[in-house]
Amino acid sequence: MNTNIIKGNGRIIWGKAQQKFASITGNKLLYLNGKKDEFLGKGERGYGKIQNFVDHSANWSWRK
Repeated sequence: MNTNIIKGNGRIIWGKAQQKFASITGNKLLYLNGKKDEFLGKGERGYGKIQNFVDHSANWSWRK
């Protein structure tokens, strides 16, 4: 597990919580910030998954 995956998941959760709170209070700016955080979290999680794949692939090729 990569730290980028963990940070990305946390950012996604934080963004969804912001969106939920914004929909309750009617705050459009907070809703957009939540969408932004969710989007960036998905990117960070994807980057972490790619890093894991590359690291595992590199380790596998050295074992041969």
